[in-house]
This record gives sequence, C-alpha cells and structure tokens, in this order.
Amino acid sequence: MRTLTFYNHKGGVSKTTTTFSLAAYLASRCNKKVLLIDADPQSNLTENFFAPPAEDDDSALPGTSIYEALQPRFEGAAARVEVSKIVLPTHKLYKTLSILRGDWNFSLAERYFSNALALAITESVHEKHTYVVLYNLIQDLIGAHGFDHVLVDLGPASGAITNLALLSCDGYFIPVTPDRFCTQAVEALAKLVQRWIERHQKTVATFPPFGITSFPGEPRFLGTVSNAFKAYAGRTKKPYEYWERQILRIIASELLPKVPSHSSTAEYVASIKDFGGLAPVAHIVGKAIFDLDREDTKLTSAGGGAWSGVALESWLARAREYGDEIDKLARIVIDE
Repeated sequence: MRTLTFYNHKGGVSKTTTTFSLAAYLASRCNKKVLLIDADPQSNLTENFFAPPAEDDDSALPGTSIYEALQPRFEGAAARVEVSKIVLPTHKLYKTLSILRGDWNFSLAERYFSNALALAITESVHEKHTYVVLYNLIQDLIGAHGFDHVLVDLGPASGAITNLALLSCDGYFIPVTPDRFCTQAVEALAKLVQRWIERHQKTVATFPPFGITSFPGEPRFLGTVSNAFKAYAGRTKKPYEYWERQILRIIASELLPKVPSHSSTAEYVASIKDFGGLAPVAHIVGKAIFDLDREDTKLTSAGGGAWSGVALESWLARAREYGDEIDKLARIVIDE
C-alpha cells in the first residue's frame, strides 16, 4: 500500500496521533522511506512533526506547505505542480520520515476543490486540472523522492478537501471510538465514501477527449482501528464492547458490500487502549508513543525527576503495547 490515510469525519478518534505513529514506525522499525502530508488546515500533524515547539512562536517553519505547493494550480498558472521546487524537511529523530507540512491557508483550498468537484464533469479544462492536481502531486513526489509510503492526515470533515484527498489514496483505515456518536458517524461515512467513488467514476469518464489523465479514485478500506477504549482485567468494559459490536455490524452491512476492501470480514485490525498521559508527552518531545523512555517521564513527574519502579514499568509497558498495535497496521500497509 503506497498512499493511505485514516479517515473518519468525526473528531477525537486519534487520526493524527495514529498517522504520525504509523509513519514513524514504518520509517524507524521497517526501514521505509515515508512522506507525511498534512491536509488538515488545523495542521496538528505539522505541530507534532516539528515538536518540541520553537521558543519563538512566530518563527517560520522549514519546508514547503501544502497550500504553497498547490497555489500555482489554484491561481491557474500551472496545470501540474513542479515538485522540484518543493522542500520536504526530514524529522529530527526519524531520518527517513519527511513532511509536506500543513498551513492554515489550506482552508482556502476548500473553495477551489469544491468548484472542481462541481464543474470537472463539464467541459471546463481548468476545473479538470484542479480535480487531479492533488493526486498528481502525490505521485510526482513519490517519483521524485522514491517514497515507499505516503500517509495523508485529514481533518474531521466531509468537504471537498477530504473528498479529493481520500480519493487520491490507495487505501484508508477507519479509526473509531466505541460510543454512540462514532457509531452514527461510521454509518454516514459508509454512504459518503460510496457516493464519492461513484461520482468520481462519472467525472473522470469525461476526461479522455481533453487529453487529461485521470486517476483510479477507488481507495480500499483497510480495516477498523478501535481507539481509546477502556479495559478492565484485560477485557474491554461492557459498554465499550456493545458499541464495538455495533460499529462492526455497520461495517459488515453498510461498507464492505459497497466499496473496495482489503478484507471481506469486519474486524478490528488494531485495538489501542486509552494511552492517557503518554500522548501529551510524546507531542512535547516529538516522538512516537512507542519510543517514549524513562527520560521522558521527567515531563510528567511532579518533582521533575525520572520515574522508577512499578510506575516506570507500567509506563514503558503501555508504550510497548501501543507499538504492538501500530505494528499490526504496518504489516497491513507493507503486505498490501
């Protein structure tokens, strides 16, 4: 699986944290060359990538932002982005991990992509080029730098940016939290993805007479990831078990029969327990959660000293457990 994303239009399901963690795992544990693309205008993935934050909050981040990269197309000056001008910083710890960073200005792309979604099916060559620009950008970056995998971070939305970004990927995981609201969101998501794929096929069918190359637009569903559930004595608590079952029921009945999928079986491909205080520390030090160590516990200690004994062992065990679940996702990505 070359290009992928974690998608759920409901917020608070750990999309960004899981995206960064999987990218770091592929880079550091699997020796892969990986690119992160921050396609969420809130740019939380970018903050995570460049952590710890600079002392000067107004300092410019290195590299090219996604909006800067696509701006020549939005302004109509170029049909295709010239990737040789794009600068992709590498991570300070994970040397084969790079980023096309986020930008608050990328929210302006919603209007451009909305127009493209509405008008690319017409004879408007301009809108057809805008429709394919993100997919072409990703493919050209892969060709120029030899990335093994590209992970795209999406915001909790169902607008034009998310639509075209998802269609530009080869596959997607659905991260969920086992509760009523996420269950409702997954039911809506299943219908949404199906409609996007169907509309895409009608749109790109109009491209050949204009000599514009389209793209598949049929991302495969890779599996469901349960995030932040509570466990007791090694078992998921009863209320969470109920909503986990309801989500799988919807996946089985509403998603698997209607969209391309990695598997014909509805199951959780990873189950990540509530990692509580580990994530904020990981964001401060710029590490993936599974790489947290004793030194990092100083940031959560009241006295500023490193933990020891049972508290430390529990901390490190939770970090290892997190890594074990990320490994399951990495296996799917590599094997696909």
